[in-house]
Amino acid sequence: MTTVPTTASTHAIPRRDGLLRGALTVDGAFVALASLALAPFAAQASTATGIPASMLLATAAVMLPYGLYLLWSTRDPQHARAAGRVAVAADSVWIILTLLVLALGIWPLTSSGWWVLVIGAFGVADLGIATIFGLRRAQR
Repeated sequence: MTTVPTTASTHAIPRRDGLLRGALTVDGAFVALASLALAPFAAQASTATGIPASMLLATAAVMLPYGLYLLWSTRDPQHARAAGRVAVAADSVWIILTLLVLALGIWPLTSSGWWVLVIGAFGVADLGIATIFGLRRAQR
């Protein structure tokens, strides 16, 4: 367990944000790398999945700064907690939008596209759950 010295006293308080910082690091790294991989191959990914290339490019453009923000936030406990709340909200919105796309048939998804969205939603949910647990542990 890492300790953080306080200025108010000579006692060190335990640092319990390891799970939160770990979840944010994995989330940020995956999101940033996925955006870098997706952007140059949006046309090919669109053909394979049925998701419009313009939507893939827009998603990649948003994902890169978001992923970098998550990675940056892990440097400080206060920033990590704020970023954790942002990540849980963003993950929730991502999952809701994915379910709407699947349920309403907005795009002519291929079977690969359907599976990419479903597996992606489960991955986002897993990271969101880890972030929630990390936030709860960091608040103790």
